[in-house]
Amino acid sequence: MWPLSPSHRYHALSSRADRWIVHLRASPILSGVTVFFAIYFLAIIVVRQASYRDPTSVFFDPNHGYDQRYSTVRLEQANAFIETAPKDLSEYAPKFNTTNPDGTLCVGIPSVAREGARYFRSTVGSILDGLSHEERSKIYLMVLIAHTDPSDHPAYAETWLHELPDKVLLYSDYLYGESIQHVRELEKEKAYEQKALLDYTYLLKQCMSQGMPYILMLEDDVVAVDGWYQKTIAAIETAEIMTMARGLKDCEDCS
Repeated sequence: MWPLSPSHRYHALSSRADRWIVHLRASPILSGVTVFFAIYFLAIIVVRQASYRDPTSVFFDPNHGYDQRYSTVRLEQANAFIETAPKDLSEYAPKFNTTNPDGTLCVGIPSVAREGARYFRSTVGSILDGLSHEERSKIYLMVLIAHTDPSDHPAYAETWLHELPDKVLLYSDYLYGESIQHVRELEKEKAYEQKALLDYTYLLKQCMSQGMPYILMLEDDVVAVDGWYQKTIAAIETAEIMTMARGLKDCEDCS
């Protein structure tokens, strides 16, 4: 048998393709199955792309699921705020207005020095960056330098710390004699959990003394999203409405 010429080979392949297309058109079931699998695989691709950062998804990708996309941008914004705000405080939103009857939130942040890391400034920057003048006037920001020697914390020597928060607390403000010695021993023994309990207790008491209706306690390594204040207040209002509705229902059940 002589081999087919290129032109004959083309016509043969074309003829086979035509027969397959005719067969496909003549078979609704085969057409339906083909379309189904095409849509199915397309859906898998879309869902995989949308869910690879979700730890609860079967498509979670541990190699890229924890990539810091928004956090990286927000950290840059927070650090830029810290760098520029103390240089021109006239452009910076005023601190908490003590005469404002609409004060809503006391934010407390205890901080300790971390070897090789500087989270604290980013946390404070992300809390303050993006606030309007009105929003800032409703927030009382209080930070605690949680070292018996505050100079052990690198932020203590920086201008922004003494300009941006409403109050900077030190152990020397409230601990004396045996109490301060006890904290020194906790530092020496690296009893972090016990010491942290003391820090948060003191901050809570100080926030309560401000008479604010709500208190927000944060660690010094968090990053607040842009618009966090509006979202927090909206969530509080929703919780209050739900609590009130539940309380009214409970009263109806009691009666």
